[in-house]
Parts: sequence; C-alpha cells; structure tokens
Amino acid sequence: MLNATTAALPLSELVLKQQSELVEYFSTLPSATSDQLAGRAWVGKLYALIKVEKMPTLVRKSVATVLSAAINPWKGKAFNVDDTGANLWLWGQQFGQYTMLEQDSLVDQQPCLWLDYNVVSNPSLLRHIRGEVRVLGENQFLARMNWLANDQFYCVAYFSLSSPKTVSKGVAP
Repeated sequence: MLNATTAALPLSELVLKQQSELVEYFSTLPSATSDQLAGRAWVGKLYALIKVEKMPTLVRKSVATVLSAAINPWKGKAFNVDDTGANLWLWGQQFGQYTMLEQDSLVDQQPCLWLDYNVVSNPSLLRHIRGEVRVLGENQFLARMNWLANDQFYCVAYFSLSSPKTVSKGVAP
C-alpha cells in the first residue's frame, strides 16, 4: 500500500498499481505549475483505466503495454505559455483544448494544476473532462483525468507526462 511517506515511484512501477493505490499516492504529490509545463509538448502514457482495475496484474500490464505502444493514437499534451493547451495525437495533430489554472483540486482538495476542457471550440462530449497535474519527479508528472457528470467528478484514468519538447506553435482554445 502506498502512503504519504512513499518515495517517488519510477514510471515503470506505475503500470502495476491499481487505481485505488494511485488515488492515495496522487494525493501526496506536490502541485505542478503552469511554468513547469508551459511552452513544451510532453509525451503521455496512460495508467489505471477504470474497468481494468479489477483485472489480474498480467491483464492490467498487457493493457498498459498496448496503450503505451505506437498503436495508441494519444501521444501526450502540449502546454502553451498563455495557460492553454491541447492533447497531442498521431502525426502531431492537436485536438481537445483546455485552459490551465493553479488551484486546489475539486476532487481531493489538494493543490494541483487544473486542466479545464470546458472550452467553446471543443465538442460537447470533451467539455466534461477535467484534469489534474502533479509533480512526480524531475520533468515527470502524474495526472488524473476526471469526468464531470451531475455535479460529481469520476476518475477515468491516470497518465504520466515526461520527455518534454519545445512547442513550435500554440493552440487556441
């Protein structure tokens, strides 16, 4: 079981954690800031999808391997210096814009970098997504994707962001 005194986990160990363990671990991490992420694109890797959590470790690991393989169209996130950003997809496509705000999480009341997808240019379905980003280590972040429905947040997945690259062009929300 993870607790507040747990040292930062290497990204390779996150794949084996159940969502319940990541909930606890995530609440102990310090908030990311927009300055730490802005102006760069970050490589993303998905962890602990709902519906996969109760499956055996081997199945969870297999699903995580597929999600991190080249066939996964989601590649990460681009963060702009004006507190906006977007998801990165195959071939550098940007889709799913968000705004950023440093605030306490509306899920666990701990400080986080809040990503709000309730942006006019997004399709209605995406506007229900809210993300939270916290620091995992040097140039490594752990994030939580939440779904807002009926004034409640439901965790959909956790993902990491690492290996930053400079963003060549911004995205407009």
